[in-house]
Amino acid sequence: MDDRQWYADLAVIGELSDSQQLAKLLELYGDDAPAALRRGDLTEERVQPWQHTSHKFGYIRPAAKGRVEIENATEIEPDPTLAGQAVNLRLDRLRVARYPGGAGMHHVLIGFSGKNVTGDASEQLHFAQTFLAQDGEAVGVMGYPIFRSLNVGATGLDFQCGTVNVKNRSDETLLSFLDSDTFKSGLGLLTTAQPALAPLAGVVLGLVKQAATRHRNVPVQTIALGLTMTTVPTQAKLREGAYVAIQSPEDFSLADWVYDTSRQTIVHRKDSTLIGLNYIIFSLTRK
Repeated sequence: MDDRQWYADLAVIGELSDSQQLAKLLELYGDDAPAALRRGDLTEERVQPWQHTSHKFGYIRPAAKGRVEIENATEIEPDPTLAGQAVNLRLDRLRVARYPGGAGMHHVLIGFSGKNVTGDASEQLHFAQTFLAQDGEAVGVMGYPIFRSLNVGATGLDFQCGTVNVKNRSDETLLSFLDSDTFKSGLGLLTTAQPALAPLAGVVLGLVKQAATRHRNVPVQTIALGLTMTTVPTQAKLREGAYVAIQSPEDFSLADWVYDTSRQTIVHRKDSTLIGLNYIIFSLTRK
């Protein structure tokens, strides 16, 4: 499989046509569908955070405290000493400002895909886990291991991520598999190639894609991020720290927002109001 296509075929709900969005929303709401939706009126849904198909990528420096700047990930300086080194990737925050299907509790499936580079060889890695979150809140996770001892290539690190709003409660096999000890602790990677990981990784990616297409389930976010060693201004740079992916409109500016370490959330620079957008924060540290 082309490593650029892990989540490329997952159509997030914001990419669907009006008729497809209406059908999916009626499916998600079920008997609780608002009267406006039953009439085919999507006016209220067009202003929801999950409607955005773009993301802004920010960076938070290590050891920062208080109201911390969220720098543009394309404007930081890369750390070339990370080339060929092993790093740990962890999920630090996943905030559900609003997911489709109404307010209340959401079962969120999140999948990560990347490459482990060992010499001239590389292996595809896929990790997934499910979390519960109320609308307007974050999932109860911080520092959750995704990949341990992930080996960085000479040119940087490439990975993708996707979230799926899971409403189908019959997906017990999927949810129990992802709740096993193997995935609770993340994938511990060795510095040598591990052929046994290939079929396991394929199973994980297949389960995520299967869940994304099931009745009453829908992809909400997909991101593809290449963290490079170059100074090209349009590319995100690789270094230790935390990366933020905010599902947002095109005119959204990172400069208006800061990360409040005491509240552990993103707030407006001027009035400290909580951001009304879905976002993911993951951290990268040297092993």
